[in-house]
Amino acid sequence: MQLGLFYHRYRELDKAADEFEKVFSSSVARDAYREKKNTQHDIRDLQYEIAVRYLFEIALGKKDWELAEEIVETVRRENIDRCDGHFFAARAAMAKEEYKDALGRLDECLRQRPVFSHGFMLRSNVNAILGKEHSSIEDARKAASLNPLDGTIAKVLANVLYQRNKKLGLNVSSDQVIEARSAWQNAMALNPGDMELLSGYAEYISPTSEEQALAIRQYLQNTTPSVKNAVLLGRLATKMALEETDAERKEALFAIAASSFEQAIAIDPQDKVALDSFGEYHRLRGQGRKAEELFAQDRKLLWRYYFRSGRFEDARGVLEEWYKTEAKESDVVKGLLLVAERTFDKEAVQKYSEELLLLEDSVENHLFQIQTFLKIGLVKEAEYKLQSFKERYPDERRALLLEAWLAMRQGRLKEALELTTRSLESNENNASAWRVRGEVNFLMTNYDKAIDDLKRSKSLSPEPDTRIALARAYRQADRDEDAITELKSMIDHPQAATEEVPAEGGSRALLEQIYLQLGKKEALKRFYDETLQKFPDSVLWYNRAGAFAIAEGEFDRAEQLYGQAWQKGQKDSKDNGAPKRYEGRLGPRAAAFDGYLEALVLSGKFDKVLEEGRKYVGRDCTTGHYQEISGVSRHRILPKSH
Repeated sequence: MQLGLFYHRYRELDKAADEFEKVFSSSVARDAYREKKNTQHDIRDLQYEIAVRYLFEIALGKKDWELAEEIVETVRRENIDRCDGHFFAARAAMAKEEYKDALGRLDECLRQRPVFSHGFMLRSNVNAILGKEHSSIEDARKAASLNPLDGTIAKVLANVLYQRNKKLGLNVSSDQVIEARSAWQNAMALNPGDMELLSGYAEYISPTSEEQALAIRQYLQNTTPSVKNAVLLGRLATKMALEETDAERKEALFAIAASSFEQAIAIDPQDKVALDSFGEYHRLRGQGRKAEELFAQDRKLLWRYYFRSGRFEDARGVLEEWYKTEAKESDVVKGLLLVAERTFDKEAVQKYSEELLLLEDSVENHLFQIQTFLKIGLVKEAEYKLQSFKERYPDERRALLLEAWLAMRQGRLKEALELTTRSLESNENNASAWRVRGEVNFLMTNYDKAIDDLKRSKSLSPEPDTRIALARAYRQADRDEDAITELKSMIDHPQAATEEVPAEGGSRALLEQIYLQLGKKEALKRFYDETLQKFPDSVLWYNRAGAFAIAEGEFDRAEQLYGQAWQKGQKDSKDNGAPKRYEGRLGPRAAAFDGYLEALVLSGKFDKVLEEGRKYVGRDCTTGHYQEISGVSRHRILPKSH
C-alpha cells in the first residue's frame, strides 16, 4: 500500500496501479476491511478503501472501463461510498460523458446521503455540463455550506459563480459580483500557492480591475515563468494598450506585451499559441508584414492570420497550396470549409464538408455541415442531411435546434418558434438557440421580442452574426440610433475582426446602408474616411467612397478616389492592360476604371478622358467614342478596337 502511494506521489501511475491492485484483489485485505469498517464509524481511512479510491482514479484516467466497472461493483457490494455504489457509478458515467446517467446516480446517492459535500460538488459539475446553471450553483453552495474548509469545493463554487456572471455580462447585479469575488478570495485563501487559481482570479477581475489583473499576471510570470503565463500577460497588456488614450502609457503596455510574447517563444519556439498570439499582436498594431514574417514557415498560422484579417482569398491561396500536398489533413479541409462559408461559395462548402466527414466522421462535423448549409442557403441539402443525422443519432439533443433553424429557413415560423423554445427549456444558456429564436421573431415582425432574444444571445456569446441581427432588429423597430451604436461598437472595437470586403451581410456594409437611408451625409463621409484609413489597399471601399462622392456632386474628390482605386488595382493585377469585365458585370478594378472616367466626364475633363482612353483602345479615340470608353453606363462592355 505504501509503495503504491509512493509511486503515485511521483506520478508513476502504472507502478502505483500495480501496487493498489494487489490490495484491491487481496481477499485478506478485503476481509480485514469488512471486520474493521463497522467499528470505524465515520472515519474512512481504511487501507482497502484508500487503495480502491486511488485505483479507481487511475482507471478513469486511463479509460480502463473494465477495471472501473469492476471497482464500481465492489464499491456497491461493500457499500464503500455509503450509497450503494451510486457515487462511484456517477464518476464512471461522467468519465464516459454519460451525464444524464451520472445525474440520476447522484440524485439517488444524495437521497441516501443528504449530508455529503462531495456528492453535491460532483452534482454541481454535472448540472453545469448539462446547462442547468441554477441547479449547479445551488449544489455548489450546499457543498460549501456543508464543508466550508474544503479547498476543492471552494474552487468549484468560485468557478460556477464566475461562469454565471460571465454569461450575464452587463446584466450582472452588484450582489452577484460581490458573491463571486468573495468566493474567489475564499478559494485562494483555502488553496495557498495554487497558481492556476490565482490565474483564474486574474481572468475574473480583468474586466473591472485591469491594473490589479496585470499585476497578478506579471507576478505569475516572474515567479513561475511559462508559455501560458507569458501569453496571458501579453494578451492582457495588448488589450489594455489598445484601449489606452495616453500615448506614453500605451507604448509601455505594448512593450510589456511584446516582451511577454518574446519570452513565451523563447521558452518554446514552436508553440502555436504563443506564435499565434504574437501574430495577432502585430495585426492589431497594423504590423501586417511582421506577422507574415513570423508565420512564414507555418502555413497553419499564416492562413488563420489572413482569415482573421478578412483576407479570405489570401487564406484560400495558402490552404489550396497546402491541400495539393496534404489533402488528407483534416486541418486543411476545415480551413477551406471555413473560407468557403465566409465567401458563400456553396459548391466549395459541399465539397469540403463531405471531404471532412470522410476524414473525421464525427457528430460535431455532421452538425457543422448542417449548420453551414443552413447558414449559406443550402436548405434542401440541409434538410436531407438533418434527416440522415437524426436517423443515425436519434438521441442527439442538439438536432432539435437544427430542426428549428431549418423550419425558419423554410418559412415555417410558428413551428420554428416552438422548437427553439423547447430547445431552450433543456439549455437556457444556449446562445445559438436564443439567436435563432430572435431571428424567428424578427421574421414574424415581433421586433421587441427579437431584440430581447438577440440581446440574451449576445450576453452569452457576442458573435458578429448575433450583433448584426440585433442591429437589423433595432432598425426595424425604428431604433436607428441603437442600430448605429451596435454596429459602430463592432467596427470600432480594437480587436474586432476586419471586414475588408464589403459583404452584403457585414457590419460595415450594413452601417453604410443605414447612413445612406437616413441621409446622414456627414457621418457617411467620416465612415468612408475611417474605412479607407483602416483598409488603405481596398479597391472595393475606394470605389464605394467614389460613388458617394459622385452622388454628392464632388467630382474632383470622386476622380481622386477612383484614381487611387484604379492605381491600387493595377498594382494587384497580373496584367497591366485594360480592366477586364465579368459577363456583363464589373470587377472592382474595372469598376474603378469606369468610375474614374465617369468622374472626368462629369467634371468636364474631356481631354483627359481621351488621353486615358487611347491607352486601352487600339486606335486614337474621337469625341464620338468617349462616352463608350468612360463607361457612364456602369454595365457596358469596354469597346473593342476597330
